[in-house]
Parts: sequence; C-alpha cells; structure tokens
Amino acid sequence: MLVPIFVFAGIEGTRRLIQLIGTSTALTRSISILPLVIVLGASAANHLWLGASPLVTPTQTWSTPGPREAAVEAIIATIPPTASISATSAIYPHLAGRARAYWFPAVQDADYVAIDVAASTDPVPPGEILASVSNLLVSGKYGVEASAPGFVLLRRGAADDRIPAGLADFARVTAADLTQETRLSSIRFSDRLSLDGYRLRQLPTLTVFGPTLELTTFWHVDRPLASDLSFVFYPTRRSDGAIVGTVQDQAAAAIWYPPTSWRPAETVALTVRIERENKLQAVGVAAIDPQSQNPLPVTTGRGGVTWNDSTVAQVVRLDGGS
Repeated sequence: MLVPIFVFAGIEGTRRLIQLIGTSTALTRSISILPLVIVLGASAANHLWLGASPLVTPTQTWSTPGPREAAVEAIIATIPPTASISATSAIYPHLAGRARAYWFPAVQDADYVAIDVAASTDPVPPGEILASVSNLLVSGKYGVEASAPGFVLLRRGAADDRIPAGLADFARVTAADLTQETRLSSIRFSDRLSLDGYRLRQLPTLTVFGPTLELTTFWHVDRPLASDLSFVFYPTRRSDGAIVGTVQDQAAAAIWYPPTSWRPAETVALTVRIERENKLQAVGVAAIDPQSQNPLPVTTGRGGVTWNDSTVAQVVRLDGGS
C-alpha cells in the first residue's frame, strides 16, 4: 500500500530538485532517471530476497495437474462464454476475464457458481464456504449442475438441491496418494482415531514472510466416531520452541467429509497451509471434542513426541531436531 506514496514522493521530489539546481540538460536527465534506477534496483533486490528471480536457483516445484484437475477443467469448459460467474479463489483467475465475474461468496446475479473446495478458498475458510453453498441450495435459486471430487458447479434455476455425495471423494486417499507419505509411529487420539503419516510440500508461491508449506496428514478410524472432531495444527517457533498461533478448522476434508462419516477401511487426508517456513521449528496437531471443547488424549509409539500434557502430537520437526 505504501508503493504509490513512495512513487509520488519520488516524482515530486525529482521535480523540486530540478527546479532548485537549474535547467542543465545533462544533469536534469540524470536526475530524472534516478527514481527509475531506484525502483528497478529495489525490485531486483526484492525478487532476489524472495527467491523469485531468474538469478536464483528455484527450490520450489509446481505440482502436476491430475485427474481431479482435468475433471474440473472439463466442467468449467461447459459454462457458456457469455454467462456471468461467481467462483472461489482457486477458480476465479480462470474466469475473471468475463464481463461479469464475482469472487465467491459474492454471488450477485451470477448465472453459475463454481466452488472448488479441495483447492485454496482463501481468505474464506472452508466452514464458511460450506455454509454459503448450503444456503444457496436451500434458497431454491440455485441447484447442482455438475460435480467432481472436491468441486461443484451450481446453476441458477437448476433443480437438484443436494450436495453431491461424490464431492467428498477428494478427502479419501488412494494407494497412489500414499507413495510420498512419511510414516509415523502409532499416534492415537483416544481409542478410535489414529494419525498414520504426513506429506510435506513447499508451495511454489512466495510471500514477504518466506515460503509456505502444505502439510497433509493421513488418518484412519478403528471404529466409527460418535461426534465430528475439529482439528487444530500448532506451529512452533524455531528460536525458542514456543507455539505461535494456531491453524484451526482449515482442513477442508474434515468440513466437507465430517469425521463421523469416516469408515474404518479408509484413509482420510487433511491438508492445511503453514506459513513462515523459515522460522518454524515443528508442527503439532490436536483433535478437539466438540462437546467438551477439550483435546483428545494422545498416546504414541516409540520415538513419538507429544506436547501440552499429551494432548498435541508432534507431526513433523523442521529444524533438524528430534
């Protein structure tokens, strides 16, 4: 937000400086290009600092689109080019060139509403996305036009007012999803829920706070759960090990595929984003009972680490410690 102020200040300062020193053509030209040199130099320094410059060897890799992304793309292609659209943040850039395009949950007069719950819905959390979609369907103004795992397309005037059962398939893990899993040593929450492993990926996007991590945790239940648990992830600070904030109810899978629906024979993946990788020491997770609002007790096998009186299980250590 400060950039326009600095640019204006540079232009005005250059104008006044030229007035003070006179009208020497060579000197005037030199001073006139000074703000441009400063801006370009600052931009290059910022890109080098973020690691986004071609002069820096990239450490991030872009993920390869899979069958789910192909199915979503095929559905989007069926939307008439003149239709107005509302879309969540991961889909909106693909449709923003239309004459009328809104960022969901803003709907206005949109003919279609495209919701990708498996991808990022920032800055709107998954719970609010679910509530907004449910309200649209209950209103009778929109119905389901098409769907894929983690994606649903609503159309104004469509008759189907039920959230498709297959929408939750993005939360269920296949054998291919587990190929990059790091196994954990028997971490159990009470007597029914187990954390089996995790996958950590550095996202290719960068912020002023440094790289962002995508943490996927893999879970299974031994018996059906009596209530829908909520999941809270706790990052700790590298300098002193203190917990710095929480990432609560940000795993879309636990919202759209609630834990009481999990079946003992399946593995469920919960994915969250953890910022400020450079300053992180570790990440832990707790499962919260909705009735008591207390975390479930955690037990681990050999080598497992727990925090906060065995209510938080350490998932991954990032600073090389144990």
